[in-house]
Amino acid sequence: MLGIIGGLVIGVRPGLGPLMGIVALPVAFHLEPIPAMAMLIAVHVGGSAGGSISAILLHIPGTPLAAATLFDRYPLAQKGHSQDAIGRAITASSLGGLVAGIMPLFFSPVLADLALDFAPPEYSAMALPGLLTIAVVSEGSAIKGMLAGGSGWWWRRSTSTSSPRPTATPSAQST
Repeated sequence: MLGIIGGLVIGVRPGLGPLMGIVALPVAFHLEPIPAMAMLIAVHVGGSAGGSISAILLHIPGTPLAAATLFDRYPLAQKGHSQDAIGRAITASSLGGLVAGIMPLFFSPVLADLALDFAPPEYSAMALPGLLTIAVVSEGSAIKGMLAGGSGWWWRRSTSTSSPRPTATPSAQST
């Protein structure tokens, strides 16, 4: 509970974010590993939700995560419904965090099995949208963007190991 409150206080202040809250909390160093991780996660979650409070009330996002809150919750606060706007933002943040925390419990094993079956064609298919993004973002010269992205892709492909799957037994080494 203290981690969430501390994260909210840090997240409300523009310029400080959840990561700064994690760094600024030396209390976690003196705790056992599990409670320390729980506290750091709580500070991060509280800081992420706290950034929406200043975005709603001051029209300044406390964190980059709260930038979208400016567009829908700040006008609601301008109409005199600031408590409702903050309540909705905190509720949405809580429900989103709950769903995002529970979903990996069910889908991680399936995704891990799927990822272990990836071969070079699947890796290439995953890299193609990245290359297209580079071409779109490099506005003035799409050719230079494609060359930069293609050279990075070529370097990665040429330096990768032949077996993408880790082996369970170490290879025999000669002494």
